[in-house]
Amino acid sequence: MDFGKDHQGESLLELLSLRKECAELRTHLASNTVRLENEAAQALAECQRQRQEILRLQLLNDPSSTTNAGGGGGGPPELVEAFRELERLELALVEERQRSAQLLEDKQAAEASHARDVAMLEKMLQQVLSENDRLSGQLTAWEASKMEGDKVESSDGDSTPKAATKHTLGIGNGEMDEPEMEPRRCVALAHM
Repeated sequence: MDFGKDHQGESLLELLSLRKECAELRTHLASNTVRLENEAAQALAECQRQRQEILRLQLLNDPSSTTNAGGGGGGPPELVEAFRELERLELALVEERQRSAQLLEDKQAAEASHARDVAMLEKMLQQVLSENDRLSGQLTAWEASKMEGDKVESSDGDSTPKAATKHTLGIGNGEMDEPEMEPRRCVALAHM
């Protein structure tokens, strides 16, 4: 039985080791994701600054074309503000897409980890059940061999277990079983 406990202990230690490794990988992934998100945000901010600079340069070079493109009467400040708002919305959209993708990745990783854990636990349970069946079979075989060794042939050919014969005859421990009862002294005194 110690073999089964040792095997279970090793399996549990292996499971704990795998969980620790998964946690470390998740931490590493999270730190890399944060780093990449920061770099992406910086790149988007730089892109926005460059677009604003391009718009500013276009306004300096040809202010009449942007005034007419504004929808009849809107000046360059309104157009610049519209472009800024468009940039903010594009940035917010990109951030939401990144957040959504990250959540999806986290969900998939958690599902994969859960599936691995369940598979490992099912395997461990199967091993424990097979070990239990094996030990039950050994116990049954041991009991059967013990009963075969304890049988005694009686005089008429019937075989009965020695333990039952000893218990019935009261020879097992050197004492005979006596019924519990009150001494007859009380009855004897009443007749006097």
